Amino acid sequence: MQDWITVISFTYPHEAHMAMAKLESEGIDVQITNELTTQVHNFYSNAIGGVEIQVKVQDAETAEAILIKSGYIKKEANTDNKPISSLDRFTSKLPLIGNTVFEFRVIMLIAIILIIIAIPVTISLIPSKTEMLTKNSWCVDKIIHNGKEIAPHTTGITFVSSYDNCIEMITLQKDGIIIFPGINSNKHVCNWILNNDSIHVTDNKNRSEKSLFSRSYKVDMNSRSIQLVSDSITIVGYANIKGFSF
Repeated sequence: MQDWITVISFTYPHEAHMAMAKLESEGIDVQITNELTTQVHNFYSNAIGGVEIQVKVQDAETAEAILIKSGYIKKEANTDNKPISSLDRFTSKLPLIGNTVFEFRVIMLIAIILIIIAIPVTISLIPSKTEMLTKNSWCVDKIIHNGKEIAPHTTGITFVSSYDNCIEMITLQKDGIIIFPGINSNKHVCNWILNNDSIHVTDNKNRSEKSLFSRSYKVDMNSRSIQLVSDSITIVGYANIKGFSF
């Protein structure tokens, strides 16, 4: 399949045929586009880019030189439009849109460039799972241990969230500390690390006894809710987004 490129366009078909005859007399293969539309609706000519003279890509420079010499293309205009001619050649080689009118090719090229730029920018704005976990504390809705629901009850000094009367919370800190509610005890302070979709919780070195919550959890989370599922414990919670008060 030959690649064709527009070298000049005219408002009226008879003008295009005169230029075509000149090029063909010089041994250049030529085709005309938009001729029928212009004949039927000549007021569409400028809107669709006029009656276009197209030649094979390898003949473009020779054809332009002939048209300049014959007076169809003014030499000054050809110099001024050299970037446009180069863009026309480039876009004419693009798959699917290479045979469409020049203006449409430029619009599609700009759209493709914008999409290429937008994709990495959009991806960079998506928060990581670590950022989602540590951005807010998580109010505990329920804790199920070995199939039975247990009620968390933290003794000692506690904080009450201003969001939905949230009393018992899980807090994941960026320094690797995770704080669970107590079960009729003080809070459980442990260490955590994220590995793909799982959180691995281990006992903190300052904790004197093994924590009930020290194990690996599969994380199912969005911006508003969280579910941590291990071999024997399931914790369901929701985001606390308004902070704490005594």
